[in-house]
Amino acid sequence: MEHSSMPLWLSSFEEEIDTYIFISSRDNKLYLGILRTYDQHGNVFLTHCVEKIIVPEKNYFSDVYVGK
Repeated sequence: MEHSSMPLWLSSFEEEIDTYIFISSRDNKLYLGILRTYDQHGNVFLTHCVEKIIVPEKNYFSDVYVGK
């Protein structure tokens, strides 16, 4: 990927390709999946992805499989 047009924090994704990562989205959702690719805008493509739902007040947690 071209590093000159993307922020420094985004270029660090390159060393995480093909590994499991946690993503915290802007709407406070947590995702765990294998990072396959990303673009200069911060969009990511994950495989084997689950959304982690955590309710700390009640000690509840769940995994919701995302995609096919």
